[in-house]
Amino acid sequence: MNKKGRKLQKLGGAAALYEAGAFLAAIIFFLLVVDYPSITNQLDKIELIAKYEVLFTLMYLVSYVLFGFTLVILSLALHEKLKKSDSSLLNVATAFGIIWATLLIGSGMIFNSGIKVAVELYVTDPAQAVTVFTSVEAVSLGLGFAYGEIIGGLWILLISIIALRANIFNKGLNYFGIVIGVVGIISIITILNDIAGLFGVLLIVWFVWLGISLIKKQRNEEII
Repeated sequence: MNKKGRKLQKLGGAAALYEAGAFLAAIIFFLLVVDYPSITNQLDKIELIAKYEVLFTLMYLVSYVLFGFTLVILSLALHEKLKKSDSSLLNVATAFGIIWATLLIGSGMIFNSGIKVAVELYVTDPAQAVTVFTSVEAVSLGLGFAYGEIIGGLWILLISIIALRANIFNKGLNYFGIVIGVVGIISIITILNDIAGLFGVLLIVWFVWLGISLIKKQRNEEII
């Protein structure tokens, strides 16, 4: 692999580690700090967001917008890494990675723009604020795969199958990726939507494992 390719691999490894950290930070913030999922009343959600508006904006920037940008880097790094496999599925897998990244960026930007409008309306017209926020949240959740991680699941599943067939990366990592991919795909089924949370937790481990593998592999090649 040439120098540019090795640099891309390192960037991909760093991106994977960032994504793991972003996912973990989001879980801590949304579940432990503000307990957002437990709030079902839309007006209560707006009040909570108004109270922590800066933190909500920051978390959506970190865990959606920036996550999406780094996911593009990781997708391209994995494409470069796996192209020697000569798999016909690689272009399809990379396309799913880019699509996933694009939708996540859109989800985060829509939410951050929408909550700004909703919080401003809340002061003068709470009912209108609820209407705006409900629409914004629905679109953001849809783009962010709140009801099923099928695109991310397909990307990870295909990447893991390609890597396994070509004997790239540790077999344990590849089999683990296949499991995560399947979990993400079946989470699209209505009665299994809740396992999307399991997908997120497992994804943290996968990103860390993958990131370390990419960085360590490039260091070893440079030494050689």
